[in-house]
Amino acid sequence: MTYNLSTWLCMKQPYMILSLLIPGPKTPGNDIDVFLELSRDELIELWEPGIEMYDALKNEACIIQGAFIFIINDFPIYGNLLG
Repeated sequence: MTYNLSTWLCMKQPYMILSLLIPGPKTPGNDIDVFLELSRDELIELWEPGIEMYDALKNEACIIQGAFIFIINDFPIYGNLLG
C-alpha cells in the first residue's frame, strides 16, 4: 500500500502495488530467498544510511529511512521464508 496518500485513497485498488506473485507449479518454493534478496538489499540501504532527499516545504535536504510496516502471507510461506 502507498501510505503517503490520503486515507480514503491508499486502500483503493488503483493505488495498491503487487510486488511479487509466483503462481502455480512454477513457484520457487524454498528458493524464494533469491527473489527477496534484492528487496532486502534495498531495505538495508534505506534503513542504515538512509537516503538524502530534498524537502521543498522546508527548502532543505533531509534524510529519509524506509522499513516494512507489515507483511501479509500464509503459514506455509513462513517455513519457506524462515528456512
